[in-house]
Amino acid sequence: MFGFFIALVVQALIEREVRNKMKENKIEAIRVYPEQREANHPTTSKIIDRFENISTYKIIDNSKIVETFKDSLNDDQKLILSLLNIEENKYWSSAE
Repeated sequence: MFGFFIALVVQALIEREVRNKMKENKIEAIRVYPEQREANHPTTSKIIDRFENISTYKIIDNSKIVETFKDSLNDDQKLILSLLNIEENKYWSSAE
């Protein structure tokens, strides 16, 4: 039960941060729904869904990483990261 409570708190903090930054930057809505539809009050689940298909790929030879490839982030994903005060390189470092 405590874990569920913590998850709800984190969810509320994400939504609050995004919505406050939208208001601060005078952004009416962001595209988080399918077909690029906009939301005035985006939810955490829709925000996270925007990053669902983002991946990194590594070529490994003899247990050594030879090369790493990353999917490109689109403008909507970059906007969401900026609203959450997450730098793009920090986003990718968390995926490694």
